[in-house]
Amino acid sequence: AGRKAALLICYDVEFAHHVGAVAAAGAEIVLVPTANMMPFTHVTRLTVPAQAVTQGVAIAYANYAGTEGDLDYCGGSLIVNADGAILAQAGLAPAVLVTDVPAPDRALLSTQARDFRKVSGGA
Repeated sequence: AGRKAALLICYDVEFAHHVGAVAAAGAEIVLVPTANMMPFTHVTRLTVPAQAVTQGVAIAYANYAGTEGDLDYCGGSLIVNADGAILAQAGLAPAVLVTDVPAPDRALLSTQARDFRKVSGGA
């Protein structure tokens, strides 16, 4: 049996409720094409791995690399597992990433409530 994947576009991955919605729908891998520019390298370094861990999903973040006109894109595409481990990562130049994405070990993922509203029935 295959694993479910979902697609978010660019900025969507920076919002926990978007990543959480596809995780709640059963996605185990979230695919994110994007064109993030300098100086926003923190999205790749911090936000994407944090979303993966928080929502318990793997994320394949494919970011444009290079310069186009006055815009410098920061590259840094990566594939991160549900436990936050970086499985593959590109640098500033265009690259192709291919890796196995193992099923998450649920015992290693957070068991804390990801969304307090679901626990409390609403505020």
